[in-house]
Amino acid sequence: MADLKRTGLWKMFRLVMWLFLTGGLLWVGGLSNDLSEEWRKHRQEKAQLDLRHQQRGYVGIGPGRSESGPENFVREEDGKVLLWSKQGQSSRGWFDVTLCRYPVAEFSYRMPLFRGVDVPILVGVGHRMLDRIPDQEPVIGVQLGQSQCAYPEMVLRRVVVVNDVLDGVPIVVLFVPSPWDQMVAVYRREGVESVPVFDLTGYVYENKPVLVERDTEHLWYPDDRSKSLIRISGSSESKSFILVSHGERTTWGEWTRTHSETRLLVGADRGSLPSLRRPKFSEN
Repeated sequence: MADLKRTGLWKMFRLVMWLFLTGGLLWVGGLSNDLSEEWRKHRQEKAQLDLRHQQRGYVGIGPGRSESGPENFVREEDGKVLLWSKQGQSSRGWFDVTLCRYPVAEFSYRMPLFRGVDVPILVGVGHRMLDRIPDQEPVIGVQLGQSQCAYPEMVLRRVVVVNDVLDGVPIVVLFVPSPWDQMVAVYRREGVESVPVFDLTGYVYENKPVLVERDTEHLWYPDDRSKSLIRISGSSESKSFILVSHGERTTWGEWTRTHSETRLLVGADRGSLPSLRRPKFSEN
């Protein structure tokens, strides 16, 4: 009788374990399906976003690879202060900020989804690509000397920084929202022999982006007091781009009515070397 009871209990135990395992497998399978579905939706949304940019004419403007960063973004090593960098922005994966003029410990990291524009693609009025750009498209118009260019607000909000040449002078167009509705700052080269190419580091200080100069790995920052884009790390020698304009916030249709020789930023040439820093002009 005792053996019979033990046999019955064993069968019941096996039945309970079987039900438990079966339920667990079904739950894991359901979770896996849910994750697969979420990943599929994510890829579809990314593809639709890329397609929308292509349809609007913004070539090469799309989400890049995201990097969340380490647990600690600042560390000390061999007497140096190091700041973590995204892949490809520094030779060792860390910026040397030992001589930084700003408190790097107060930098916050906001993972950028888009890359800055190294080499802009510009087209003039009448170009076939502009058929896709509606007159009501919000733009930031900039005029320096006799040169005119418009930058779509939607693009600037995403890429934040555009390296360009206007009136024969290298400039940096930076999207920096402010309480005074001055959304864009345009800086012109001043006291800089070379032509730096800037990109987003992902770091923000006092709600303004910290940039990196590609060739030197030096950090730059838009300083309100001096009204310039200044180099803040890498050397004690002062280098800067001076603020020359906040641009004109308008629409593409309104801008072209008063600036017939203007060009429009329609994308980024991702195949060109950033060191060339020459805008691409399409004639077709």
